[in-house]
Amino acid sequence: MRGNSAIYLGCPLCHGHALVPDDLAEHIAIRATCKRNNDQTDITGILHREEDFFVQDLEGIDDVLDASMARISADPRHADITVVYRSNLITRRLPDWQMSFVDGRQLSLIDVVGVRNGKFDIKVADPVDLIDFVINNADMLCGEVLAA
Repeated sequence: MRGNSAIYLGCPLCHGHALVPDDLAEHIAIRATCKRNNDQTDITGILHREEDFFVQDLEGIDDVLDASMARISADPRHADITVVYRSNLITRRLPDWQMSFVDGRQLSLIDVVGVRNGKFDIKVADPVDLIDFVINNADMLCGEVLAA
């Protein structure tokens, strides 16, 4: 069902606190879990890690996304998961991504939205712009990997 779909897709944008070290081994383990779960449920998306924060943009069928969000909220590797924006899509923006992992080396989300009281100050920016930011950051990372 990946790619264009005749049904509407949900698209939550959420953020939370990372409770695991900011290191490659942890990121590989998280990506492997995301890939396994998302391959089984036809969810696509991007996970952005920056300092002690995760920002995640997911795409999929609403009831599947709700189950995935419940699983993510119970995962001990992060806390305080908050959905800051939810929209519907007719087609996926990320049809080929089971779950990309972006680490903030390309562009800094903190520089764009800031941090207030230990949380991303996401409400100061348009959520659609944040989704574009994360997608563009992932595209830049793909370019770096392909060029290497």
